[in-house]
Amino acid sequence: LCVPHLSIHPLFSRLESASKVTLFRLSNTAISRKMLAAGDSLFLSGEMATHMYVCIEGRLRYIKTQKQSEGEGKRMEAIGSYVKNSGPLQRVVLPATEWVDSHEDWIAEPILWTPAWRHLGQTISHMKSELLLVDAEKFSEVILLNPQAMQLAHTYAKNFLVWLNTMDPLLRSDISQGEIISKMLERFMDMELDDGETMEEAMSKATTNRSLTMVMDNNQQQQI
Repeated sequence: LCVPHLSIHPLFSRLESASKVTLFRLSNTAISRKMLAAGDSLFLSGEMATHMYVCIEGRLRYIKTQKQSEGEGKRMEAIGSYVKNSGPLQRVVLPATEWVDSHEDWIAEPILWTPAWRHLGQTISHMKSELLLVDAEKFSEVILLNPQAMQLAHTYAKNFLVWLNTMDPLLRSDISQGEIISKMLERFMDMELDDGETMEEAMSKATTNRSLTMVMDNNQQQQI
């Protein structure tokens, strides 16, 4: 029952054909469900992540806090805002908003591939919502059982972490907008790039799209 919902993520979609037994084991041991009422918080900024989340019903709002601690007139590329002051900039805090839509986006994927991940923002349910929770520790245990799944996950994780570590920290987020990055994530499993395109160019393209999306979301929010 979990497979159709998880298949929005390219890796889980590929596992469906590469190792169905792995998906079966994940469904039985590593995946659970969580219901949220409108206004409920899923997690707060600064908390340690334990799960990756897939929204299967409803909608959630993610609010990330951007911080600058020095300099003058700094531009916040991630949210399209300018910081102006007449003296030294001591601390500026600006919110960036993203929306998590059902059957499209997922949350906190880095916890599957890193020893620890601290949430960069707060996620609040915009309406009654249902989530699939992928337990990070149990996910790792199950993946390691099957050689095909392990090889696929190893290749994906290696490229995912290169992408994450080369990203501008201001653009990092707990949210994965599936419609923006899914094609790039598919390449992480087999390195099939467009003609003449390098991995760095693919990463840059996905990062630019995330920046533009965050700008548009914040402009719409300010109009509301």
